[in-house]
Amino acid sequence: MRRLQALCVAASTLLSIAAGVSVTTAWTVTLPYPLSVQGQTSIVGNGNGTFFATDVNGTVWAIDETSHAVLWNLKWDNLMGLFVVEDVLLIALQEGTWAVNARTGRILWVNNTYGITPPSGSNPGLPYVSVGSMIAFYNSQASQVCSGQALMLTALNVRTGQQLWSQCAGGAGQAVPFLANGTLAVVSADPVSGTGFVYGYSFATGALKWRNALYLGSAAPGGFFAGGSASYLAFVNSTANHPGSYIIVLDPSTGVTQRKFYIDSSVQEAANTFVSGNYMYALATTDGSATGVEQSTVEKYDLSDGAVMWSRPIGGDGGGSGSGSNIPPSGSSSSGSGGLPPPPPSPPTVALTFTANGIFVAISSSAAGASQLANFTVLSTSGDVVVKINDAPQTAAATGYFVLNGAYVFLPNLQGYTLLSTSSGSLVARNYMLPGLGGAPPVTLPNGQLVFAGGNSVFALAITN
Repeated sequence: MRRLQALCVAASTLLSIAAGVSVTTAWTVTLPYPLSVQGQTSIVGNGNGTFFATDVNGTVWAIDETSHAVLWNLKWDNLMGLFVVEDVLLIALQEGTWAVNARTGRILWVNNTYGITPPSGSNPGLPYVSVGSMIAFYNSQASQVCSGQALMLTALNVRTGQQLWSQCAGGAGQAVPFLANGTLAVVSADPVSGTGFVYGYSFATGALKWRNALYLGSAAPGGFFAGGSASYLAFVNSTANHPGSYIIVLDPSTGVTQRKFYIDSSVQEAANTFVSGNYMYALATTDGSATGVEQSTVEKYDLSDGAVMWSRPIGGDGGGSGSGSNIPPSGSSSSGSGGLPPPPPSPPTVALTFTANGIFVAISSSAAGASQLANFTVLSTSGDVVVKINDAPQTAAATGYFVLNGAYVFLPNLQGYTLLSTSSGSLVARNYMLPGLGGAPPVTLPNGQLVFAGGNSVFALAITN
């Protein structure tokens, strides 16, 4: 670990704007090296008036939200990620965890047996839950402590590093932990039988309160928590035994199954699922075994009775039919050179973002080995199409997207960015003078400014009407 010299804050610049909307670069901080951690640009906020950026050398830069001055910087080897809990910054390393004061960089504690396991795969999210200064997480050191078990839960005080409790919790689960009504729910496998269960632990003490076998014939510990409240947990399980999915509603205090529904389509990704009140919205895929083409839909379910409130097909045309693999059905002939069938095109990737203004549906296609945003649709919570853009020139070069405050979609590319309206699809602003724009979601400051990382700079956009 070592410190680097802090650099100065650059002057503000004005960007291109559309009529009625002003988009300006409020400020820029230029750092010595490109910003990245584990191959991904990383910037996190909410650290007691401080946000943090990481560079390719493993240096963490703390920047004041108001003055934009660099407060401190520290370098770590094998940096895996950053997590902010109250005014403590947790540094996740391959071999353990460090904790520093978010404002000053003062080291609070170091422990090589507390390894916070980063999320991965189709179920991303925070790899921990916290209440006040107490945090519980999957400990990456499980194999060294829990004989024959791949999962261990650990709770500690983030200010002191004091371990509050630790539990060996069976085989590895895919779902991030979920807290509801004082119960920490996790997905795991029984260490003896290998059968998958949902386990409920007391967040306060770590004691096992209940377990519920929800795998309906599947031993693999899959599934995920879609959402919940003080009175229920909504769990989704798709198994190889059925083409569809089960939605299971549990009592978080007892683990008792309150309701269980089967739906014909498959819901497999927590990132594309959202629960609000008694309703669940999800990206679902119908069985394509009969036709060779899977169909993606956005659906709304009533958690009180399992009814499908509406189902909207999502395809390559931004809302029409078919977004699947386009593999010819069995027995059909589709030949290329040499009499061999050509390889099927890569299936479009559909991703959802849920906002107060509606549901943003992005469809990406693969071109020249790179995933590019092809088109997008905005749906209302009633399933109506609010706006749809198909293969627009301004989306063609996009390498990703972020929905900003439900009102705009930010499309970064190799030269800069494009900003579109989610209500009309119209161009709001464009700036192609920011090469190396990163792929990390922005940090929203209390004044509404949006902080991004690009190249070796951190900059803030101010969008005003």
